[in-house]
Amino acid sequence: MATIEVTVNRDPGVPDFPTHCTVMIANCDAMYVDTKRQKINGVGPATFIDVPPGKYYIVVVPEGGNARQTQFRKIKGVLDDKAITFDITAIDPVGRITAIVLVGGGGQRTPSPGDVVTIQGDQNGYYDCCMTDINGVAVFQAVPEGEIYEVVAEHNSATQIDSCDLKSNGNCAKQFRFTACPICGR
Repeated sequence: MATIEVTVNRDPGVPDFPTHCTVMIANCDAMYVDTKRQKINGVGPATFIDVPPGKYYIVVVPEGGNARQTQFRKIKGVLDDKAITFDITAIDPVGRITAIVLVGGGGQRTPSPGDVVTIQGDQNGYYDCCMTDINGVAVFQAVPEGEIYEVVAEHNSATQIDSCDLKSNGNCAKQFRFTACPICGR
């Protein structure tokens, strides 16, 4: 188990910025999510203890601000004991990509949990992967805007590819419809 501490600092030159934020750590593979409310430029960091090993993503959302502009992702990697500092002057516009994976024949498609969805941006080298939840949904938060992302959904040996344009729109949702699967029975 690991401990991670997240400190959020505000540059004095950024006017009218919220005094509090929400800090979230998430491991899509293990479906582990934890959130804390943290004061910006506060006395202590947001501390997460007894966090299981795995690949984690950390997102900071200043409360009362424009979440689409102030939400951002900081690290991706195997979590160990570490301290992370966020500098809000480094914020870039970010968006969200939602992928829904459905399985079945005809109009009787049902959500497919546990399938892998990946997104990749060619220009910025961004890569992320997540598993669908019990509703067949994989959500990618704090995706850097400014380009078109390739979205790949996999169900057993079948693969489908689509794209999400985050150049002009901060949110994108795609549905992937797979036919009835003889292997899994769905």
